[in-house]
Amino acid sequence: MHAYVRTPFLVLALATAACDRVPGDPLDTAEAAVLLERMRLAAAGDAPLPGLGELADLTAGRVAAEHHELVTAYRTLRSAADAALLTGDPERAQDAVTAARDAQLRVVLAGLGSPGVAELIAQAQHRVRQLEPRLHDGFDHVARLGQMNASADDMLKRARARLLQGDDVGALDLSAHAIDLLNAVDAALDEQ
Repeated sequence: MHAYVRTPFLVLALATAACDRVPGDPLDTAEAAVLLERMRLAAAGDAPLPGLGELADLTAGRVAAEHHELVTAYRTLRSAADAALLTGDPERAQDAVTAARDAQLRVVLAGLGSPGVAELIAQAQHRVRQLEPRLHDGFDHVARLGQMNASADDMLKRARARLLQGDDVGALDLSAHAIDLLNAVDAALDEQ
């Protein structure tokens, strides 16, 4: 795989977010090193891109001091969604999951800002290009995986447009869905 070097902003933002400290406090070297390695592997295509849940968990610690109510609401809504899924009531579960996802989006946006979302979109677009040659290797179900990759590419183009229009939440939401698709395609190809 090719090393993707255009990742400094997102890597720095996530490395800072990984540490449960107020922005500006020194980073714990071991924590930062683990996260930097995780992001290096993701950027190189050797690990999945971080999904929305992982990004929310990483950024929650970083923004907790500045956005305490936002992080508390996110954690409460995530717990409520987990509990609602166990009830067997699909409507209640869907409402709770939607509320938790909206909170995740707000937490990640508070932690990364527009530049981080732009970088995330760029990394995901790079992953689309990384996966394309692997989709032509004669694997089973390659047409379905190719459609998933194309759908992710389309979502990322729409995410970029939304970002340019100032809709950071919409851009992050679309890019998170695209990343989920790309990670699924990558995992399916790895199983072949």
